[in-house]
Amino acid sequence: RIVSGEIYFEGENLLEKDEKEMREIRGNKISMIFQDPMTSLNPIMTVGEQIEEVISLHEDLSKEQLRKRAEEMLETVGIRKERFDDYPHEFSGGMKQRVVIAMGLACNPKLIIADEPTTALDVTIQAQVLELMKELKVKFNTSMLLITHDLGVVAETCDYVSIMYAGSSLEYGSVDRIYNNPLHPYTIGLFNSIQS
Repeated sequence: RIVSGEIYFEGENLLEKDEKEMREIRGNKISMIFQDPMTSLNPIMTVGEQIEEVISLHEDLSKEQLRKRAEEMLETVGIRKERFDDYPHEFSGGMKQRVVIAMGLACNPKLIIADEPTTALDVTIQAQVLELMKELKVKFNTSMLLITHDLGVVAETCDYVSIMYAGSSLEYGSVDRIYNNPLHPYTIGLFNSIQS
């Protein structure tokens, strides 16, 4: 339930849109990469079918075209197209996250919202996934809104940062400015609480 505020995207307040209009935007213009790939994928559908499903909601393609696009998306995120018919349990955590990224990018959205996309991954795989996301952001010419508590990930990935507390933005600016010259006492305390 949204009690107040506005959400502007491409000059329009999304809160004024009806459900039909929002279905056109979700997954198509704005896409989501969820926190836990283990629970983001349907265990009884192949990974290829799940990518096809995202595309079919927004594009009118034949079954052959859908499969070809889904295979291309798998290869874009570093998974061989021959894995199209494999199920999520046949993939490692990092590979599942790559599938979720492929689903998020399948319709070439203008904005991707990534909620803690590397939380469940070990440090090596986390670095690979973050590098992949940075490369694909450029390749697909899309913007990314990253939600995370990991300040190292922010420093590596983001151009701008907003420090949030209790649902409010306390401080906003370039990563360089915030990290080198924090102004708000909460931000200063946050940086003082971690090792440099």
